[in-house]
Amino acid sequence: ILYLWIIGILFHRIYGQNKKATSKFTKAFSLGTLMVFVESLVESLASPIYTHPPEMYFIFGSLGFAFALQSRR
Repeated sequence: ILYLWIIGILFHRIYGQNKKATSKFTKAFSLGTLMVFVESLVESLASPIYTHPPEMYFIFGSLGFAFALQSRR
């Protein structure tokens, strides 16, 4: 239940940022991050993607950048 709650919060924040973004760069980056996040969720059903360092760093690094862009507003 906690895992689904965390995934829901991350998805809701990125989706909300994409809808509220005024800059084209921020909107494009948050949309790309949302697509990478959804892809990683789908891929995690078949293999443990969140335990492999290269993929994990890219996924959570892009989430961190997207949240940093949101906090700059």
